Amino acid sequence: MVSGWLRTSSAADLVEAWRGMAVVDVTGEPVGTLAGVLIDDATESPRCLVIGCDVAAGDYRLVPIEAVLALETGGVRLGLPAAGVAALPRHEAGDFETEGEQQ
Repeated sequence: MVSGWLRTSSAADLVEAWRGMAVVDVTGEPVGTLAGVLIDDATESPRCLVIGCDVAAGDYRLVPIEAVLALETGGVRLGLPAAGVAALPRHEAGDFETEGEQQ
């Protein structure tokens, strides 16, 4: 995904999201960068964010869209502490689907 529009359940407006956006935990500490958005084929709604916690090491995590606290102009704020992000399921960098999902 180069860019796209997302909204959290608490937000009234759509916010542009793009690959490389900063991702911070609930306290504002950096936890990674946005690598992609997985879209549900049936609803065409975002279901997970893929964040690169340590891109050089191939450490990508799946963040349920419900864990997104806010989408701000400069980045994504999660409603999780850093330890919660580290406990999220891993996503292999080559696992992005190209049909039916945005990257």
